[in-house]
Amino acid sequence: MKVKVNFEFDLEGLVEANKDHILLKGRNNEDIINELKDLFEGDLNRGISNYCENMFVLEFGDIFNY
Repeated sequence: MKVKVNFEFDLEGLVEANKDHILLKGRNNEDIINELKDLFEGDLNRGISNYCENMFVLEFGDIFNY
């Protein structure tokens, strides 16, 4: 059985909530979001979804035989 998981991130909210992180400190939200767009080749929906899927496999692959 396969389960489809849909989720939605408030990207600006996540960036704002993590402004104290050493990699984000002193940077404005627009610059951070533009850098994420570059990192994911302009498609944040696909890029972040693929990243989350890869992280799931990395963390839980052995447990779930994913």
